[in-house]
Amino acid sequence: ARLPAALDAHFRQPWRTPAAPREARAGVGENPACGDRLALELAPAPAGGLEVRMGVRGCSAVIALASAAASALSGQSLERAAGLDVAELARSLGGLAPTQQHAVAVVSRALAGALQPLEPLLRARDPKLA
Repeated sequence: ARLPAALDAHFRQPWRTPAAPREARAGVGENPACGDRLALELAPAPAGGLEVRMGVRGCSAVIALASAAASALSGQSLERAAGLDVAELARSLGGLAPTQQHAVAVVSRALAGALQPLEPLLRARDPKLA
């Protein structure tokens, strides 16, 4: 299945990370059935917002959606990152075919794992999340 134009642009020219993710600090999403793998690291940036690092391999849908998510997360607040709905992001960029929906799960798992080490920071900022 072809990707919509906005996702195809991310596939053809993925968002470039400033450095490779540090595996020990990265959230990982995988689909072993087809070899998709995304390592995503989020860290507070010195100038504010989040610094995003990613390493991705796999099908065009996973690469495109990982790139779109990394681009959307870069420079954002921790709270906005925690609220990112990967399925909605995919829909807003034209959607994925039924055979490409696994990309949402791969990126969502990586994002959840990347946010996990930052949860204490998030809870400190918003006591309702404790």
